[in-house]
Amino acid sequence: RLAAEQGHLDAQVAHAGCLRDGTGEPQDHTAAARLFRPATKKGQAVGQASLGLCFYLGLGVPHDHDEASRLYRLATEQGLAAAQNNYGGCFLKGWGVKLDDTEAARWWRLAADQGHAGAQACLGESYARGRGVPPDYSAAARWFRLGAEQGH
Repeated sequence: RLAAEQGHLDAQVAHAGCLRDGTGEPQDHTAAARLFRPATKKGQAVGQASLGLCFYLGLGVPHDHDEASRLYRLATEQGLAAAQNNYGGCFLKGWGVKLDDTEAARWWRLAADQGHAGAQACLGESYARGRGVPPDYSAAARWFRLGAEQGH
């Protein structure tokens, strides 16, 4: 907390996450969103993705899929798997971007290749349903298994 109060960006992001989740501090979504902003403005990927999640869920800020998508995109440019996963979800739903199953699968693949369990499950679903990728049940099973091995 002290490092966050002194302006250390990574500490601000960590403290904001604690406030958002109510871990070790009373839950305060508004304070969390406020603390994510400096890191977001300075290009810190976890801060960008975390503030994106706040906008996506309407935690401490207005619910805004367009802003969530924009922030996820910024974090994806730095290779953050969680942001790639969430950005894939934006393409699946057409939230802040054009609905595009192929783009959804592409972003999930980038995150899945980094070991992101949620993206592995989403990519498995894409292969099982043939959404954005050709149907391939063995690929679906492989991705589902990888995600499941991590508890997803």
